[in-house]
Amino acid sequence: GLERTGALEPLRRAILSRGSVERTPVHELMLRYMPAVVATSAFLNNTPVVAILIPVVTELATRARLAPSKLLIPLSYAAVLGGTLTLVGTSTNLVVVSLAREAASSIGEDLQFGFFEIGMV
Repeated sequence: GLERTGALEPLRRAILSRGSVERTPVHELMLRYMPAVVATSAFLNNTPVVAILIPVVTELATRARLAPSKLLIPLSYAAVLGGTLTLVGTSTNLVVVSLAREAASSIGEDLQFGFFEIGMV
């Protein structure tokens, strides 16, 4: 789907076009995509972010002659981390805020969470 449309091409080029990756350390390869994943996952659901990047990260691993899992597992972790930064980053955050507000109101308190405040927890 997305691969055939070319929609991922700009992102693919940004991640893959920095020269040869054969002897690049794994942590440097992760830095090519992890900041974008964290930032994107803060505002979009984690699952589609990871699904969209699987082909790109798999190609990066193939070019670096690494097992794809060496880069795919950190991809997933980066998405989870990004999801914890904002109120809408993951549905769990919305549930927790709702439960916290209910608990606070039961003791007469008014608990308010800003968009980024849950990331500080």
